[in-house]
Amino acid sequence: MKRILLLCFLLAAAPLLRAQNYETPEVAVSSEKANIGGKVYFIHKVLPKQTIYSIGKAYGISEKELKEANPDLKDGLKAGSILLVPVDACQSEQAKEKDSGNVRNPEILHPDDDPDTDPDEPVVNRVVEHRVRWYESLNSIARKYGISAAELVDYNGLKTTSIKSGDILLIPIKDAAPDDDGSLEPDSTPNDPSVRTEDNNAPEDPVTPVRTVRWFTADEPMHISLILPFQAGTNPSANFLNFYSGALMAIQEQKEKGAFLVVNVFDLAQGAEAILSDRKFEESDLIIGPVEAATLKPFIEFSDKNGIPVVSPLDHKADSLVDTHAFLFQVPTSPDNQVRNLVASIRTQDSEPVILVTSGRPEEAAFVEAIESALQEDGTSYRKTSAGSLPGILESSARRSARRVLIGSENKTFTTEVISSLNTLAKKNLQMEVWCTNRVRNYEMSDPDALFNIAAHTSVPYFVDYSDPKDQTFVLQYRALYSAEPEDFAFSGYDILTYFIANMMQQGSAFSEHADLHPMHLLHCDIHFLRDEKESGWRNHATRHLFYQKEDYSIVIRK
Repeated sequence: MKRILLLCFLLAAAPLLRAQNYETPEVAVSSEKANIGGKVYFIHKVLPKQTIYSIGKAYGISEKELKEANPDLKDGLKAGSILLVPVDACQSEQAKEKDSGNVRNPEILHPDDDPDTDPDEPVVNRVVEHRVRWYESLNSIARKYGISAAELVDYNGLKTTSIKSGDILLIPIKDAAPDDDGSLEPDSTPNDPSVRTEDNNAPEDPVTPVRTVRWFTADEPMHISLILPFQAGTNPSANFLNFYSGALMAIQEQKEKGAFLVVNVFDLAQGAEAILSDRKFEESDLIIGPVEAATLKPFIEFSDKNGIPVVSPLDHKADSLVDTHAFLFQVPTSPDNQVRNLVASIRTQDSEPVILVTSGRPEEAAFVEAIESALQEDGTSYRKTSAGSLPGILESSARRSARRVLIGSENKTFTTEVISSLNTLAKKNLQMEVWCTNRVRNYEMSDPDALFNIAAHTSVPYFVDYSDPKDQTFVLQYRALYSAEPEDFAFSGYDILTYFIANMMQQGSAFSEHADLHPMHLLHCDIHFLRDEKESGWRNHATRHLFYQKEDYSIVIRK
């Protein structure tokens, strides 16, 4: 029943998950023309599903001539962009009929030529092309050039004020009104890399700097692309359906709180190339997924080029990509940071050294080295010993306070033997506190109360506190929606979407520049992003410190 319900939710997004067959719309020759650089062009607004071939056929112009007039076509044709079609190269009858229309001639227009023009008003002197950046709106572009948004809409033949990254807008550059002596003030074309003129051919920086904060509103909502390996055409993955189910709950909750969202869901099975070329994906303000590090590369390249945050939600292996990709957010906490947080939780005012017990096995040498390095960085003194010597050290102690023991091993057999030995001493009323890796939560102990008896501590990236009212509410809502119990993947989907939507709605596009200022305690995990260098991406450094409390045999999250 659960699988059927989840598939229903997936199928509801079916138009976004698979390609559809559309007939190529008829291309109408534009009636808008402009004189740019002394040459007359048709101003053609590209519609969805139009191709270079269909446009060229309508105007009677070759693909080569179109590309020569529009160098940006080397990056592909995008719906919503503007093409300049040279009138003198057009051979179709439809184009010839439209050629008799009026021509915008900004470079030769002068107040004296038009009796309706006020000589005290600025006049259009020439036209430049502006490539829309992901963080820009029509209003912000209009302000940049000192014109109104209405003028931009009219000049570019737009039907709405909605624009997207990659669109090309024609900007009428106006000179100031003449002074009393009849001279014009110097031209003030903005020196901006997104303006393309004959004298500005320098390549753009591959990583777009965030220079203007974009806020998400009802008119300009946040576009989220969620990429998951559903394998919808074969046997859908239960784990990722669970992740998607939790994500849907977060999206609905954030919308009810006032978030303005457009969420597009993509099945990775359709291929990276198909997703990247999808017009909906090109509008992304936030990309979540793909899940596996091996499939992230093409989407990270898109992120780098366009300055769009891309989230690695579940795979630890993606940590190796963070150092070289400024907009990558790695949610899973790395093993190294888990060790550092475990060691940091030992920190007390106690001057007695921590007893570090190790297996001495060669395969664990690197892990022990990482623990010792963390202890040294934290300024915590320690005494290294073996499992055989540990009971004697503890029993010979005349201390009244608890001794601190750190099990420096991830080996199941060794760790369970040490815990069994410590449990025996604890039953003799020997006071102790023991720190161990989070793997102990999966080990079977001969005494199920052993971790409580030895007052165990561990540091974990994920843990659900079912006594927390928020977790209880989520579980009840999930049951009501899906008639099933939420699993870890469902909590992860909810937490990740909640974190990014809430913060980006509050901080706008500037969030990706100071994510370290926005830690958050969630249902299944904590998130606190930090970056090592300004050019690097973001790693989640947060874990949850669990304490096995003997008094009531409860597991407590310690702050």
